[in-house]
Amino acid sequence: MYRANGIAEPSRTRVRNWPGVRVRKSGNRLADRRVGMNPYRVTLIEIDTALAELMAAPKRLAPGPYREGGSDVEQPFVVELDALPLLTFIEDVSRGARVYEFLTMCRPGDILNYLRVRPVAANSRLAGIFDEELKALWRKPQNRDCGDGYLALTDFDAHFRWKGDDTWPEARCWLTFREKPYWNDLLTSLLKSIRRLQEQLRLSNDHLLHDEVKRIDSGTHVRDFLPEIQRCCRSEPVAPAETKLPKKLLAAIQELIARDDVQSVSSDFIDYWFWRILVEEQLRRCELAGQKEPQSAFALSGPDGEDGNVPFSDWGGYVHTPYEGACLADLFIMPGWRHSFPESDAEGGMLTDILYPPRHGVAHEQCRFLMIKRDLGVLKCARRTEIGDGWFLYESKRPYQPNLKFGNTLVNEPFGAPESSIQFEMGCEAYGSPLLPWRQYGYLGDT
Repeated sequence: MYRANGIAEPSRTRVRNWPGVRVRKSGNRLADRRVGMNPYRVTLIEIDTALAELMAAPKRLAPGPYREGGSDVEQPFVVELDALPLLTFIEDVSRGARVYEFLTMCRPGDILNYLRVRPVAANSRLAGIFDEELKALWRKPQNRDCGDGYLALTDFDAHFRWKGDDTWPEARCWLTFREKPYWNDLLTSLLKSIRRLQEQLRLSNDHLLHDEVKRIDSGTHVRDFLPEIQRCCRSEPVAPAETKLPKKLLAAIQELIARDDVQSVSSDFIDYWFWRILVEEQLRRCELAGQKEPQSAFALSGPDGEDGNVPFSDWGGYVHTPYEGACLADLFIMPGWRHSFPESDAEGGMLTDILYPPRHGVAHEQCRFLMIKRDLGVLKCARRTEIGDGWFLYESKRPYQPNLKFGNTLVNEPFGAPESSIQFEMGCEAYGSPLLPWRQYGYLGDT
């Protein structure tokens, strides 16, 4: 029956290990929404093993052979198709990523964006199409990372068009094959499975997911205002299965952000689960305080470069991106590139004094807690706690002074504007002055 439709028998199944996904239940009280129950392995939906294997199993499609012109020589045309990007998509959704993309799938044609093909038997012209597309992938967004030797089906389809008498023989072969009932049956079947998973996803009590679904349903999601829905054909998930941070470190951070004297956090970590925990706390505080702007309730500052595909705005949160360097905050997780100067420590001094050499600089803002992956020893200005895995926590002994200079700009003042973030002595007139080579110390940048 398969061959009658031009479909060869399925080739050997190649199933990647994928996590068992279960509905994660949490308390429904707002005050109890802090992350718990293994927060860095959130699972929101479950998928049947047989369905996962079906998606990952490659199928040989045989549109050909065909003949060119008046030639009697048959040209081979066999490709391999699978829905592994669709399974990868579901993995991401189970971890709280790409939710908007998932819940807006409503047409069988949407499934086409998550199918991929690779050549099995093809003549030189067909092989050239694959080679051309594969070489051009570096010019395309990362959502076309379909795996070695594979192309997104939509990219492959784009090379074939009806042109009347001038239609290429291989195009006529492929386009005729694409009109067979097999495709409609495949897309309809997969969409039914997706709809069941969509219903299951909506039953989850996860805080971030619940808020995002409300914005999707009300048409106020940030992606509702883009010209089109970005569909990602990827062979590897965006969201990793678990955090790369040491468990002791993450546990210490969770404990600190629950404190009233931590109202802002700055870190250059590029870790999906770390930021999910912080954004969930940001939105929890925002709702409790009746704030409309997340930064006004719990200010977050991240790395000054790549964010690692963390969907802050999809979750409804806001994480400031420094223009250069790092920002100070109540909890300052010190970047590895930043130098420290324990010799600047003094009785009654500010914890931030140790970020500059003696008499070479001073920060106006304080940080309540300094988390650092090196032991600075006992300081006169702070209490020292060993976290583990090489990390240490220093708590300032000075009275707590929160960074609450938010105003309407949200991010400019709480971490230090240019005129207040760094004051240089020794007659320096500008950052980078030859009198003070600041790069050797690391830079606490402005916002």
